[in-house]
Amino acid sequence: MSLKTRTTENFVQHFVKFATKLGLTQSSLDPCLFMNGDISILLIVYVDDILLAATHMELIDEFVTELTDKY
Repeated sequence: MSLKTRTTENFVQHFVKFATKLGLTQSSLDPCLFMNGDISILLIVYVDDILLAATHMELIDEFVTELTDKY
């Protein structure tokens, strides 16, 4: 396994832990999709792109703040 592959896998594992701490669950149908319990936040992560959708702008602001603080 190449260093690039291991690095990517490590980041994915790290990000899943981060998202879980924020109350998001990784979809069992698509590992790129994360959502919270009432599905008021949907997060899609693919390679180096992130798509974030929420029912309220405050939820997006809070998530972006947490993401910025972490990374």
